[in-house]
Amino acid sequence: MMEQRKYYNNDIKIKQAGYSHKYTKDEIMEMVRCSTDFIYFCLKYIKIVDQDKAQLIPFDFYDYQKRLYDTYNSSNRVIVLAPRQSGKSVFTIAYLLWYATFNELKNIVLVANKEKTAKKTLKKLKEMYKNLPFFMKQGVVEWNQMNISFENGSNIYAESTSSSGNRGDSVSILYIDEAAIISPNLWEEFYTSVYPTVAAIKSAKIILSSTPKGFNFFYNMWNLAKNGQSDFTPFRVYWNEIPGRDERYREKVINELGGGSRGLRKWKQEYECSFVGSGGSLIESDCLEKLNAGIILESRYDDSFRIYEYPIENKNYIVVCDVGEGNGGNGDYSTVQVFKIKTKEQLEQVAVYKNNEVKTNEFNLVIKLIGEYYNNALAIVESNTFGREILNRLVFDDSYDNVYYSYIADDYGIRMTKSSKSIGNSFLKTNIEKQRFLVQDYETINELSTYVKIRDSYGADKGQHDDLVTPLVILSYFLSDKRNIEDWINTDFSNESANLKRIEEELLPFGFICNGNTQVNIKEVAETNYYE
Repeated sequence: MMEQRKYYNNDIKIKQAGYSHKYTKDEIMEMVRCSTDFIYFCLKYIKIVDQDKAQLIPFDFYDYQKRLYDTYNSSNRVIVLAPRQSGKSVFTIAYLLWYATFNELKNIVLVANKEKTAKKTLKKLKEMYKNLPFFMKQGVVEWNQMNISFENGSNIYAESTSSSGNRGDSVSILYIDEAAIISPNLWEEFYTSVYPTVAAIKSAKIILSSTPKGFNFFYNMWNLAKNGQSDFTPFRVYWNEIPGRDERYREKVINELGGGSRGLRKWKQEYECSFVGSGGSLIESDCLEKLNAGIILESRYDDSFRIYEYPIENKNYIVVCDVGEGNGGNGDYSTVQVFKIKTKEQLEQVAVYKNNEVKTNEFNLVIKLIGEYYNNALAIVESNTFGREILNRLVFDDSYDNVYYSYIADDYGIRMTKSSKSIGNSFLKTNIEKQRFLVQDYETINELSTYVKIRDSYGADKGQHDDLVTPLVILSYFLSDKRNIEDWINTDFSNESANLKRIEEELLPFGFICNGNTQVNIKEVAETNYYE
């Protein structure tokens, strides 16, 4: 009779599927206890590598990890915000190994931004498996760089966001580590395609964990979870919850990261989990973090138009437009920012349009449709370059009757010059930091975080865009001068006089600021309450 194979591929640390192990009474009791007590399983059987000593050591729980386990148990959607080297990843990998060991027919997917990183994550799980006692191990059917299959029918896959992977299979647990570093385009494509495989199972879990990296989609998901606006349960790990991290440690790390403001900025992102944008941005990160990303109620025009609030009867709206070339690829976007006049001192962003494929001979129709939808909103269009063509079509071909006309320039639209952009930037800083503009679109917030000083002006940081910021600069410039608002009110748009009076009462407090003076100091503006 042929002897049963005990080891997979002759590796004494990997149990072969089909091997009949003769369990002792104590081993059976241990299996039963471990199957219901993850903490006990980890403390007694999981070994991890101590990098300083280059040796295996027992897993030792931090207090926060016990709370995190309770969160994993009680919620099927968890988002974890944690500092660098805090043990969140190794803890979660141990949890996934335990889950696959003691549950049948489960599919677990480990996701990273790159295939190499995904393989490394799976390798750590494999090492944990190898260091379990033999009786505790599931028999292995398949064991390679990208997946493990156990004889109980459970599988653990490693995937990158750029791979097609196992998206046709139902997923029991989807774990995405360092989610914030995944590029937005890859994230959108991956999450959209893999989400249905998780949603198909009521008990399936999604676990996202990361240290922040700017105001991107991870910021948006964290913000929604924190404000109770999504199904995700937020879990935050603070830097000083890790043993040995005290004020002395903090000072040491800041110095090693470059010291001064540079080191402090890096510390805040990597250890305090602040959503920090580019260095030298027009808007301070602390102010951007106070902005609450909203829930998208609906997306239209092939997802180019995001609606955060539907139009309200008798409310006044402004649509501000920046015209791109419509070349697609990495080219500039044509954008529309829609603001509601909320109070005398606040405008609220309610919708955003962004598309880099819409042609200049079509963009005017987009503006008209959006403007009409939002109560025949005032349309402010930059008149530079392609803007002139858009304005002519909007006014003379489409007969949209609420396009801003400047009596000062005796022309439609606003022409942005170096000096007017400087004024717009100055007042945009004030409008955001003093919460006079309530911005809730996370892409806009992200662009604001990378809108930086470039020589004697501001623009998008390298590799970034500022197409959603430009309309805010235009709007800030428009509101900086009382004469612009008076031009709007004094123009006959076939509106009732009561409506015009309401516009005057709502918007004029914004104006009467610089009165045409092009010399504006950003710091002075930011410290001035120009509504008083």
